[in-house]
Amino acid sequence: MKTIKYVFIILLFSLISMLMNSCQDCEGENPEIRISNNGTLTTSVLINNTSGNTVNSINNVQSGTISAFKSCPTGGYTLIIKIGNSNHVYSLNMSKCYYYDIKIKADNTYEVSSINRELPRVKI
Repeated sequence: MKTIKYVFIILLFSLISMLMNSCQDCEGENPEIRISNNGTLTTSVLINNTSGNTVNSINNVQSGTISAFKSCPTGGYTLIIKIGNSNHVYSLNMSKCYYYDIKIKADNTYEVSSINRELPRVKI
């Protein structure tokens, strides 16, 4: 019976420790964006600010690959997403402590999603 208590206490402390380490702290960090290309065509994106200046870009992401994240200051942007030879324009307001993912689907359409980096996540 004592062994079961000790095992339970150790498991409880392990769980608490894991949960405490699972929170990601974001100290006002700039947003980051990437391309996840599940389509059949090479994809690129130009990230333009409201003045029309290119702030960053992600180029030539091959089918079946994911680009590295690129950082941008917070604010409003126009994304020019090039899938194969087709250009698509998408407006986006990027906020601190968010990741943005441009997902190219199997049919070569796209969607843009955001993930709040301040939300707790369990690391295993």
